[in-house]
Amino acid sequence: MLNKENLILPYYSNIEIKKESATIRLNSMKKAWSFYGDVFTKIADITNVPVELLFCFGMVESGKFMAQGKSPGWINEKTGQERNYLGVMQISPIFADDRLLNNRKDYSKEEKIFISQNFGLVGEAIALDDTQKLKIYDKKAVSNKLFTKQEMAKTPQNIFLGAQMIISLLKQKWAIVGNKVLLERVIVGYNAGPGKAVSSGATAQTPLQILGNPNLPLESKNYIRVFLGNGGYLNLWKLHFEK
Repeated sequence: MLNKENLILPYYSNIEIKKESATIRLNSMKKAWSFYGDVFTKIADITNVPVELLFCFGMVESGKFMAQGKSPGWINEKTGQERNYLGVMQISPIFADDRLLNNRKDYSKEEKIFISQNFGLVGEAIALDDTQKLKIYDKKAVSNKLFTKQEMAKTPQNIFLGAQMIISLLKQKWAIVGNKVLLERVIVGYNAGPGKAVSSGATAQTPLQILGNPNLPLESKNYIRVFLGNGGYLNLWKLHFEK
């Protein structure tokens, strides 16, 4: 379980994004919060991940869906194909299988209760630390067969898994200095993968250096801008949601 006490989540006023889009983003945030705010708050309480961090990641990943009261399903509406990344937090089945099983020794009591109630027989075995059953599930996880995509796309479960991804990134030695979260690095890890964050050199760079890093995809750089920039999601949260 993450210890969020005194964590500083900065945005950067020197990272500019389209000013005219700030109003659109804010309206989208308000609509999304009206549909899913209770769920984000619940998962934040269970996992101890700051709710603004969870919500802002969700907004970048699928804010347009959430503003319509929808969660991206396991089927691509345009192509009819199954999605590789699921739900409001855009989680991969591979991550879900690996994280839920391999992190089972670290879950808090609250997290175990949620897992047991929301992830079927596998979740019950994880919560009870049923060694015999877990050996069977460990073998299934190799073939990515623990959970259906339908299960993983459900909003509470999906946000919980998103929180677990954030926790795994925040535990990296390059993610927090003192009590300041280096969110630009965490964002690259979430979007491009922790391996890419390290191999690209982003885990040793400042926000502006990352934005100029030729080894990172444009998608990751735009993710940082809309998340951390002036008029981005975290800035708007601090201005309009933070109590």
